[in-house]
Amino acid sequence: MYVFLVFAAIVASIVLGLRFKINIGIPALLFALLIGRYALGLSFGSVLQFWPTTIFVQLVIVTLFYSFATGAGAVSYIANQTIWLTRKTPRVVPIAFALLCFILAAIGIPPVGTSMLLYPIFTGYSRKIGIDETYVGVLSIIAGIGGMLSPTGYLGILVAGIIIEAGLDAPFYSLQIFKYAALTSFILMAAFYFILGLYKPAPVIAEAEKPGKADRNQKRVLIIILVIVSFMFLPQIVDRLYANPITGFLKGIDITVLYVIGILACVIAKIGNEREMLKTGVPWNVLILVGGMSCLMSVLTKAGFVEMTGDALRRIGVTDMPSVLIIFLFVIGSGVLSLFCDGVNVVTPLFVSLAISLSSVVQFDLALAMAFVPIGALCTGISPLSTGGALAVSFVEEKRQNRILRRLLFSAFLSLPMLCVIVLAFSLGKI
Repeated sequence: MYVFLVFAAIVASIVLGLRFKINIGIPALLFALLIGRYALGLSFGSVLQFWPTTIFVQLVIVTLFYSFATGAGAVSYIANQTIWLTRKTPRVVPIAFALLCFILAAIGIPPVGTSMLLYPIFTGYSRKIGIDETYVGVLSIIAGIGGMLSPTGYLGILVAGIIIEAGLDAPFYSLQIFKYAALTSFILMAAFYFILGLYKPAPVIAEAEKPGKADRNQKRVLIIILVIVSFMFLPQIVDRLYANPITGFLKGIDITVLYVIGILACVIAKIGNEREMLKTGVPWNVLILVGGMSCLMSVLTKAGFVEMTGDALRRIGVTDMPSVLIIFLFVIGSGVLSLFCDGVNVVTPLFVSLAISLSSVVQFDLALAMAFVPIGALCTGISPLSTGGALAVSFVEEKRQNRILRRLLFSAFLSLPMLCVIVLAFSLGKI
């Protein structure tokens, strides 16, 4: 009974958030406290200990650091340089934009930051050279999915935090998830590039202004980012080729420490006001949402969800179901729900937690499931009924919005069967 009560609370939290335009994490935390205290007999303090402190701290630090980069105009500068380099080869523009989104997402720039800054630049230039800007946006979003699930990416950190809270091997699963996400992202990019006809635009060589030189703050931010990214990856590579005490020490430095050093460097270099960045650059609404939902999911586990689900699955024989079919259910479930709500901050934490819980009673490839939950959620998240699609439509003139809506819906629905085929290929190929 308590399990059904918590599920009702999850549904009620989502409905209340969507209906009254409030943060879903607030009712989720309230339900977690009430159910934990008065149904399960836990103290309020015990329920509050379910708050995912590790995720909270990491996301605050990462988003705060990259708010200096976006505030200084470094991301826009990189985008304009990309346009200048591809100005004579229009067919390469969608791929160049997509790869840029992949790289920026992989080093940790949050999705909202890249979307708000890059999408207007991409769409405006795409119209000039005769390419459908909607599909260029779709390609860029798909590329960003693979990048965001890197161990240093915004969504990779979020998923890793959930894995740590569950007591699993986070480094192993994070690398597996990124491998699946990157491969899937590039497969989908290639498929959409040809299916949507981006390889055959009406090629127009548009006039592009040569970007000016980076200003003082942009140069400093870019140097700081380059140094941090180098310390993230170079010690790992060098240590594999030539193991030594120095790289052994450097590769053991936590990524969070590197970002804190980067923030301090930005403050000392007077690149921005850290107080202002804390107010506007850190997604506090997302952090509250993730924290509240995590508390409610932990209460669900305490209520006996795993045991009840295991008994139910054994009775109906689902424990003998092929692993790939179970992952299909996760892909379709997260994808369908993400058509109507936020795939990054609502659907992904919910379904990743469910996958981890179910893995103790049903045999399936957990890394593959945890990779394809956010992939499915984000691919259909380009629907205009969801956050990602709504953001994309907001940059389009009103008279052209109906046409854009139809194309986004088409792309969202097309992605689900394609994802199922990719999951099947990975399962059969044991990639």
